[in-house]
Amino acid sequence: MPRARFPLGGSVKDEIRAEAREAGLRTAGKPESMEICFVTSGDYRDVVLARGGLGRPGRFVDRSGRELGTHGGVGGFTVGQRRGLPASTAPQYVVAIDADGGDIVLAPAESLDARTARVQAVRWLIEPPRSPFRAEVRVRARHEPVPARVIPRSDGSLGAAAGAVDVEFETPVRAVTPGQAAVFHDGDLVLGGGWLD
Repeated sequence: MPRARFPLGGSVKDEIRAEAREAGLRTAGKPESMEICFVTSGDYRDVVLARGGLGRPGRFVDRSGRELGTHGGVGGFTVGQRRGLPASTAPQYVVAIDADGGDIVLAPAESLDARTARVQAVRWLIEPPRSPFRAEVRVRARHEPVPARVIPRSDGSLGAAAGAVDVEFETPVRAVTPGQAAVFHDGDLVLGGGWLD
């Protein structure tokens, strides 16, 4: 990868923390950040609210459109979320968000499983593939990569700049969320990535 440099790539975290302590860096003992690093309260909604609100208020609905309750803004929810939803007889999850209309669609857990996904604005770190290939695909930061078949779009939208692919997962993947990143791997090698559509 001629355009990328990873000066810490050969080190483990404990070694880097020790070097930071020796150099007197105040962040050497900073706790691990498993969420967004600048969200000090631990709740991303605080940052969203401070920067303009939580988006359009609206309804919680089931897949048939039946109203189940109301909410204060779509920005407080993400696909796959279970907390903060109206009570029901069985666990419900966010399966879709209509940001323009304000509806949050709820359904049982099995409704979150996807066998396919479309990935847009793909950027490649390898020569852009022209035919289907096998790869491991990660659909969120802490997601274990899943074996999949990656299929370049036949509309000619593939290229180093921004193409599109379809992904067929070998096993169902939970909460494939539009707007999240998808990254294609071959073992430790990152092949490329884009945005779930």
